[in-house]
Amino acid sequence: MDGRFDRRELLLHLGDMLDAAHRLTAAGSPVAPIARVARDDASLQPLTFLQPLAPGMMAADFAARTADAFAT
Repeated sequence: MDGRFDRRELLLHLGDMLDAAHRLTAAGSPVAPIARVARDDASLQPLTFLQPLAPGMMAADFAARTADAFAT
């Protein structure tokens, strides 16, 4: 494995997660369930990685967990 490519993949993934967190919180209330926001907002439907998340997870929780995951 090449560390350059691993870092690139990680940065691309980070960008996707931060973009999703931004879109989720901007699309609706931060306390709205992700499943509802993703269903109602057409710009979120291509983000297929949101589908398997817990249906009760709130947009603010997703944003906080995303930040926590990459903070370490």
